[in-house]
Order: sequence, then structure tokens, then C-alpha cells
Amino acid sequence: MGKIDCSRNMPPFVLLCCLLIGSLVSCDEKHIIIIEKPTEVLEKPYPLSYPSSNPRPNSVVGVVNEKETVEVIKEIYGKDFLVYKIRMDDGKVGYVVYEEGMSRRK
Repeated sequence: MGKIDCSRNMPPFVLLCCLLIGSLVSCDEKHIIIIEKPTEVLEKPYPLSYPSSNPRPNSVVGVVNEKETVEVIKEIYGKDFLVYKIRMDDGKVGYVVYEEGMSRRK
């Protein structure tokens, strides 16, 4: 079987629709979380002392203060937790473990 040349076989309308859908899917909306109490920012994407039976090394790289907002880069779901990869106001990147009272907004 030969290769299909999409530029010749695809109607211009279909090509335009594909490009439009691709651009909408790749749009990067910024999300933020609002911190309700001082929260530690971690070096790695899991809670301190996790797992409890044989904790992996992790350390605190900063603190987000009460009522502060931070940019969410990514959500990471663990077996027993949700972690946000964030960018702090000073540009540092780290991880915040979700706690009750945090709210996420676009």
C-alpha cells in the first residue's frame, strides 16, 4: 500500500477544521489554587513521610502563605492523595499536597 498525501486528498474545509480543533485542544488555560492556611511546598510529588511503612526522601522547598494564590502547572493523582505541581510568585516550582480548604480556579 502506498502513502496517502493528505494535502491532495483532504478537502480544505476538513483540513481547516482539524487545525482549529487542534488549536483549541492545545490552548493552555492557567489555573490557580487559593491557599487557606500556610502550606509547605515540597521538592517531590508526594507527601512527606510517604509511604508510612518505608518513607521516600522528600524535603520542603518553600511555604505558601494564607490567602496566597499560586499557578497550577499540573495535577498529579497518587493512590491516596492529590498533588498540585505549582509555580510560586518567585518562580520556584514545587508540589503542594491537596488539603481541605484549598480551592482551584481558572
